[in-house]
Amino acid sequence: MYLCLITNSVSYIKRFTMKSVLLFFLLISTTLCFAGSFDTIPANDGVIEYTGSIDFSNPNSPAFSYSVVSIRACFTGMSIAIIMNDNTGNNYLNLILDGKLLDTFKITAGQKTYKIADGLENTTHEIEIFKRTEEMFGKTQFFGFVLDNGATLVPIANKRAKLIEYIGNSITCGYGNEGINGGTFGPTTENHYMTYAAITSRNFNARHLAVCKSGIGIYRNWDGPATGNQDNMTNYYTRVFLYDENPKYSFSDQPDLVCIDLGTNDFSTAGGDSAKFVSHYFRLIDTLQLKYAKPDIICLLGPMLSDPTLTKIRKYLTSLVDSANRKGKGNVHFFEMSQQTGSLGIGIDYHPTVAQHKKNGMELTEYIKSLEGWKINPLILNAILTETKHLQIEFNTEVLNTLNNYTGFQIFGNAQEYTINDAYRDSENQKMIHLILQESMNVGEKIILSYTPGTIESVDSIRVGAINSLTVQNNLTLTKITKGTTSKDGTMVILTCNKNIKSNATIEGLSLTKNNGVITIDSFSIANKQITLTLKDTIMKADSVFARYNGTNLYGADDIPLSSFSKLVIVNNSTYSGISIHAQHFLTLYPNPNHSGIIHYRADESLFSGKIALEVINSNGITVYNQTNLKNEGEVDLRGKISKGIYFVKLHYGESEITKSIVFE
Repeated sequence: MYLCLITNSVSYIKRFTMKSVLLFFLLISTTLCFAGSFDTIPANDGVIEYTGSIDFSNPNSPAFSYSVVSIRACFTGMSIAIIMNDNTGNNYLNLILDGKLLDTFKITAGQKTYKIADGLENTTHEIEIFKRTEEMFGKTQFFGFVLDNGATLVPIANKRAKLIEYIGNSITCGYGNEGINGGTFGPTTENHYMTYAAITSRNFNARHLAVCKSGIGIYRNWDGPATGNQDNMTNYYTRVFLYDENPKYSFSDQPDLVCIDLGTNDFSTAGGDSAKFVSHYFRLIDTLQLKYAKPDIICLLGPMLSDPTLTKIRKYLTSLVDSANRKGKGNVHFFEMSQQTGSLGIGIDYHPTVAQHKKNGMELTEYIKSLEGWKINPLILNAILTETKHLQIEFNTEVLNTLNNYTGFQIFGNAQEYTINDAYRDSENQKMIHLILQESMNVGEKIILSYTPGTIESVDSIRVGAINSLTVQNNLTLTKITKGTTSKDGTMVILTCNKNIKSNATIEGLSLTKNNGVITIDSFSIANKQITLTLKDTIMKADSVFARYNGTNLYGADDIPLSSFSKLVIVNNSTYSGISIHAQHFLTLYPNPNHSGIIHYRADESLFSGKIALEVINSNGITVYNQTNLKNEGEVDLRGKISKGIYFVKLHYGESEITKSIVFE
């Protein structure tokens, strides 16, 4: 038979295994016909695992609209397709195949068959369809799977024993978490899979469902009237579809834990009514305790608040938790997540970024572990290339290896495997494993990590599972000089880079010129992003100054060499016009380098015969110490006034001045 399929994912992706199996996805939005025999597995097959707020009125086409509906199954064969329908064409899914997150998948309007994967090994595979967008983008239906002729669905091997329910607003939806503040919100910028809720659930290998909508509140939605909104979460919680009176949710799945993150919208604008907020919150808790037979409930304080609202809602939640526990209908708890500060970025319309969600998810994970005693399933949070030969792998929990060799990892880049010379756990952060490569990787190189299960396990004695084709974040960037300036006295040139420079580098290949010839460099020092060049010559106020570099010995902290440049214009801040004295040998500073913070100075009396002034300037040109009426020789105590780095000591007498650098370590 012939089967017509719609395929719409991303360009060819290679899944690196020992046999280099090819998974492919095509960016095509037209209907394609494939020759061959296929079997359709209907949506009502008993081995399919459904999680979420779903309408099963027609078991052959279950429908849903909330975020995080999950459809999961194991299948045999070498390919799989899904049959879906969407009433708007605006919803997006995440597809997880054999534990690997593939790519964002858009469902177009109307019922269609979508080819998901082909060319798989002829064995058993696991597929999960995960809805990442919220109910505002329309309703979706699932009609079943399409498999190779003779292939079947089989029971799921990796059972997820626990179930967590989340009730929330835009934070729980993941509103704008994949965008930046100032951007336009849409379905492509919302990813519930990377919210604190989904991250927490995966940490416990738990199923989870979410009843959440952007802008919704306990009694009052965003910018609603002080008297409240009828379509608030408390009133509409029991519905399968938020704005449809029927069907009602069956509550057949009994969660082990319920987390509520509401309240941000109730007080987002002026006029919030504390009494209505508390009474509606109690009513929602009562509904949960009635439907779920005394579940553990955690009332969350989300990350988008600031004072005075933060203190106000904290007070309301702690008070109502105490009151709810006194009723004796079940345990109710309070947990406050860290507020976003901007250090992890800000998402669209000031919402949390994926990085903020990761932070809050780990906080909630640790709290639930201490509360429930659940074990954390070891998963990779981040895999980052920090230097050309150095990868850091951060897990969600502490890991260990009794053999202390941390083997089993494979690293691929540019379609080749890289040799791992060493693998070890970080001595301070036991969630971190370091991989040291034999060959250097490059800026912009796509890096893939895989792991074959071995002896690495969590502190809860759970073995790290297989990792297939995880994309590694490549943090390597080109190393560049961003600006160059002279000191005010014309005796130094300061070059600023876009990153820290390795302090053991040399400046071979770096030269300075001015409009009347070459500038001779006497010495240099490197501190963080700055290269300070002390000159034998003095740059005059009227000089035009340029730098050139074609060497190979200056490296960024990530081991990427400094990019060559032929003519960098140096900003000339020199005020020297030939009157001041700049000869370095007229001033002695010791010890230099300096470890104590006390410097001894001595100036030549033939040039400085009276009282002098002494000024200490940091590398940014800011004066940190200034004293007048000093003798030609003495000491200056700078303890508590300076930090490590390069400073410049300047002596003044009449129209004469001398500047000399000193390094504090």
